[in-house]
Amino acid sequence: MKTNVLHRLRLIRTTALGLISLLWPAVTAQAHPYASGITNNSGTIQFILNESGGNVTVVYEDGSTNAFFNGVTTGLNMTKGTTNFALNGHTSFTIYVSKAGNGAPTLNSSDTDQFAVWNLPRGVDVNKNAKIGYLFGRTYIGNSAAGGTAPYNKGLGLYALNADLTDSPIGYGTNALTTSTWINSSGSGPWRLRVGADNTLYVGDHSANSAALWQFAPDLNSSNLVLAIVGRAAATNAGVHGDFFGAPVSTGSIATGDLVVWTADSAMAVPATTTSLGPNTQSGNYNVLCRYDIGAGPLPWNHSPNYAYSLGISFLSGLTCDMDVSPDGKIIGMFGRANLSGANVQVLNSTGATLLYSSLHDGADVFNGSKAAGSSGSYAGVRVSPDGRFIATVDANDGITFASLTNGIPDESTVFSIVNPPSAPSARGMCWDAADNILVSSSGQGLLRAYSLGLRGTAATSNDQTGTNGSFAFSYQGIIGDQIADRLVFPGTNVTFSKTVSLGTAPVTNQWFKGAAGPVTLLQTAITNATAITNVLTLANVTTNDAINYWNVYSDGIGSVTSLPIALEVVTPLTNMTANLGAPATITLQSAGPSAPTGYQWRHAGTNIANTVGHFGGVTNAALFITNCLAADAGSYSVVITSSGGTLTSTAVLTLFGPPVSSLSPTAAGQYKLQFTGSNGTTNYTVITSTNIGLALTNWTVLGAATNVSTNLYQYTYTNATKVRVRFYKLKAQ
Repeated sequence: MKTNVLHRLRLIRTTALGLISLLWPAVTAQAHPYASGITNNSGTIQFILNESGGNVTVVYEDGSTNAFFNGVTTGLNMTKGTTNFALNGHTSFTIYVSKAGNGAPTLNSSDTDQFAVWNLPRGVDVNKNAKIGYLFGRTYIGNSAAGGTAPYNKGLGLYALNADLTDSPIGYGTNALTTSTWINSSGSGPWRLRVGADNTLYVGDHSANSAALWQFAPDLNSSNLVLAIVGRAAATNAGVHGDFFGAPVSTGSIATGDLVVWTADSAMAVPATTTSLGPNTQSGNYNVLCRYDIGAGPLPWNHSPNYAYSLGISFLSGLTCDMDVSPDGKIIGMFGRANLSGANVQVLNSTGATLLYSSLHDGADVFNGSKAAGSSGSYAGVRVSPDGRFIATVDANDGITFASLTNGIPDESTVFSIVNPPSAPSARGMCWDAADNILVSSSGQGLLRAYSLGLRGTAATSNDQTGTNGSFAFSYQGIIGDQIADRLVFPGTNVTFSKTVSLGTAPVTNQWFKGAAGPVTLLQTAITNATAITNVLTLANVTTNDAINYWNVYSDGIGSVTSLPIALEVVTPLTNMTANLGAPATITLQSAGPSAPTGYQWRHAGTNIANTVGHFGGVTNAALFITNCLAADAGSYSVVITSSGGTLTSTAVLTLFGPPVSSLSPTAAGQYKLQFTGSNGTTNYTVITSTNIGLALTNWTVLGAATNVSTNLYQYTYTNATKVRVRFYKLKAQ
């Protein structure tokens, strides 16, 4: 079934980057720019665009539009980076950024940029909390070993970047901070990290000596130890924490008295003091998701987790796990293993009491972005997009896998992947930004990369003159929804293609086209003064000449969206045929269209035929071969045709004729005796006659059955024959 947004992933094409295209039109590259880093400098609002090509509209609280950013004649095709506008006495504003996408995941960053190249990158996350404008879009990354050649050399510690991956205003894009925290972390700290709901940064240390969970202020100038005890052995013995392999997740804060912290831990066995356990989990299990109900504190929190759930292989410690909490509260777990076995994504309900989904089927994990020998599925991270639409994972070989979420559960029919070459294990960090772009850091590649899903969207960043009351929304425009299905029909069928589509602005124009690699024909145009249009194309009494690709183009004031081709395939029905006993016969199905049917199955008298040496061949092809027709081969034949447009069945009758009459002699007035040599008494024959040899067989006169009078001699006596100049006889094998 072809479904919406990422559901349009069914029709895929591999690009030069090894990407897999979504089911969207070819318009322009990327499509997820948004305004971030909002500051007010004496009435001048400054903001940062994460990518180029967007059209910007600034709307004030009274509905008026900034003259330099009206999105129609000004503010068009903006370059990424920092820009500004004047408040002009207004108190609040919304910055709309729109851009048409090409339907393909696109690499937004450049591997040659100063802040794309890292010595040993680890975790990465983007601040998606729009309330505090200047923090919104800030990107944090950890580098766990100093090194590199200028200008790409980086020190040990944490870095802060803008949404466009340039140096942040606090100057920590080029200078590492918190270096002293990671001195004894042996390349495993800083590890994975996550921005909390209170804008603080939670960072794990995965090393044996210094395993810990830290909380840093947004400017990275101060920190707290979140969970008591530094060092893996002492902490696991105390039942407080383990190795922090996964990125920490937090909700609430100490200030509001409702801080909850989640960790994905592979080194600590579930303590006996943890009484709330997930499905099939018990004390002593490893590879667990842990929840700490910290509330108002104090920090460091010196207690065992309040809840634990083992993701798998619970008797063996030190495997790989990660987690997220989706916007609807569901708990998302990821589990992997270095030997590639058992990798999977799991979804639990918000209490952690019920397992709702696992991606592991028959030993294989559908979340596998590398799609190559030696690849592994879910391994290096799992994240749900901030709007709850999508889920993404990164595997050990840097491949990224996406799927749509339906009621918080991955829809496996929408799974697609970005190979993200080169495969250079290991990926170490991943995150979404507020506009559903995905960032991935890989220590094997030494790179930080940002990808856009390539959808057509509008981002709306709002705030007031204080910069402390912001909000953000990202809406997809030009959503085609379900792809119109291909069609497989017989000639003479009336075919209707129909779909209702919504775009961003009125009026909306729809044009239907047909064509192939050569000429393209415009079939019809419709315009509606609304944001939604129902596009209907009717083809009456189709013939094989109509068997071609059809598609439509929708356009509004922002841009255009093109549907994927809709294939119309027309099958010519089988016709009845004849053959002689002992001779070969071929029954062929003819079809026309942009692509051949994907499957055939021939049947005889309603039963599937199997290929048989010396008899039947081509039983799953367009042509059925009968090497040596036997009497039993006469009768009804049908073929079931399968294609992207559905299935059809066509039926015909094969009539077999026996040997020629060897003698014809009168025995009395108006009576004749016919004799012929048959097949040793094993076949029954019916005699038919006509005075017109060209007459259709169904119009010949049936005389009756021939009699087997000896081993291979058959005879029929024709009585009451009328006198005619010429009469023809045929023998039908039964």
